[in-house]
Amino acid sequence: MKIHNLLLAACATLLVFSACDNNGQKQATKEDVKPTVQETTVTTSPDLVFFDLQGPVKRCDLVEFDRNGKITSVDGQDPFALEKPQRDMNDDGEVVDYCRWTRDAQGQIDSILCYEYVDEYRWHDGRVTQVLSGYEGQLWLTDREYDADGRLVKTKQYEVVETEGPEEVNLMWVTEYTYLEFDDRGNWIRRKQTDTDQVVEYVNETEVSREIEYY
Repeated sequence: MKIHNLLLAACATLLVFSACDNNGQKQATKEDVKPTVQETTVTTSPDLVFFDLQGPVKRCDLVEFDRNGKITSVDGQDPFALEKPQRDMNDDGEVVDYCRWTRDAQGQIDSILCYEYVDEYRWHDGRVTQVLSGYEGQLWLTDREYDADGRLVKTKQYEVVETEGPEEVNLMWVTEYTYLEFDDRGNWIRRKQTDTDQVVEYVNETEVSREIEYY
């Protein structure tokens, strides 16, 4: 099948008892016992893994999560509630895209459909290992590599050119990630990104930081 066809496609309960003693104190009945429910927060989920997060994360930059580790909003919108992608203008006169996200049967994010492009995600052993992207008639395939700790360390981006026979797959970019700082929950908050153009051998380095809030 050609690649372009793929694009179409805890709760802890605390019981308090009072016991009767010889001084005539009242013995507790079922009506006296009132459980107190303490909310628990998961420390891992497919949505958290998607953003390379762990622990009881409430927010990472513009992405918010509930206590089950599921995304509730991205930039103020629930992307899973959209029937189709939308485009709008913000108060500063800038064009803003709101993309439609979907999950597969395992609850893993499998596609992000935006106004002019689409990303499809392939998972293996609980992590995204490939991303297939379509934009203005162009196809791109990205392979993702992880270290022993499950952190993203390298991506390789290929241009996919359709021909009469099998597609041509040409390596265009290699991106390597170096982690510079972690918070006390083990999540990275600062890393270096090194992009290397495989055609003209151009190298660009940038530093990326993120802000994480916990429950």
